[in-house]
Amino acid sequence: MLRILTNLCLGISAIGVALLAALISWAVFMRWVFGDTPHWAEELPQFVLIWMAMLSAVWCSRRNSHLTAGLLGLWLHSAAARRVVDKLVDLILVIAMLMLVKAGWDLAMLTMKQHTPALQWPVGLLYLSVPVSCSAIALVHLGKLLSFRSTTTDE
Repeated sequence: MLRILTNLCLGISAIGVALLAALISWAVFMRWVFGDTPHWAEELPQFVLIWMAMLSAVWCSRRNSHLTAGLLGLWLHSAAARRVVDKLVDLILVIAMLMLVKAGWDLAMLTMKQHTPALQWPVGLLYLSVPVSCSAIALVHLGKLLSFRSTTTDE
């Protein structure tokens, strides 16, 4: 189930990358060829970029490919100690993500009545990316926490 969730987030992010490239290319083309920048040229790519980045974090979290220095393996030589630390990290991440879900939801609801200047979309749609992605990340780490398998990147 977590694999489906993370692959869905990755797929949406991949579509976002393609859409972002198309939107920016179109905006540049319109500016240079016709001398007229579309009214959405700044806001729409911003929306896509933020959602894409937040959903990509779910996949990175599942694969342990986010920012790491790789120092844990140098400090802890015992595989059992590394597993304990990995479980502790997963627990801390679940708690932190749940706190971000609450804060992100509150912020999204607070800003739903505000609208962006060009598109007139609710600003809360941008902030909604935080509780959506953090909920998925919390599920990923909860799954890792409850799993009896070691946390590898080849799942």
